[in-house]
Amino acid sequence: MPENYLNPKVYIKETANKGRGLFAKEKINKGETIENTTDIQILPKSELAKMPKIWRSLCYEINDHEEICPKDINNPPAGFLINHSCEPNVGSSLNFFETVAMRDIEPGEELMYDYAMTDSGNYEMKCECGTKSCRHFIRGSDWQRSELQEKYKGYFQKNIQDKIDKKNLEK
Repeated sequence: MPENYLNPKVYIKETANKGRGLFAKEKINKGETIENTTDIQILPKSELAKMPKIWRSLCYEINDHEEICPKDINNPPAGFLINHSCEPNVGSSLNFFETVAMRDIEPGEELMYDYAMTDSGNYEMKCECGTKSCRHFIRGSDWQRSELQEKYKGYFQKNIQDKIDKKNLEK
């Protein structure tokens, strides 16, 4: 796949209250690749902590010490525009660059993932996704919740899946 591949069935548009997001132009089938982002930079978390909040909001972790960020903050690859939902329809293919459909996605639907699938940092933010299963607060520790591990099995980003596997081995 080319750098920064975006499925032709997907487009970017402004949302009512979350900035830009990704939406389905036509039906996307379960397992289909949504995007593959390789035009990135890897920054140490210590360096990222010194950067403006807008930078931090577009980055996500790949391990306990580093995060992936867009090279151009003003023109981030599409993968950095996927918003959060407690009822996501996209997840990871177990690598840091590719997002796949977790279920069939209908035309007009926003593509969303749960931050619990990618982040384990020390944070808490208010969630207003409005879904039936909304947790109301998103925390960096949410990946540890057994109900989310079951719900998102097979769709966690590799760094989070590695943490889950390690925790399960310790039991």
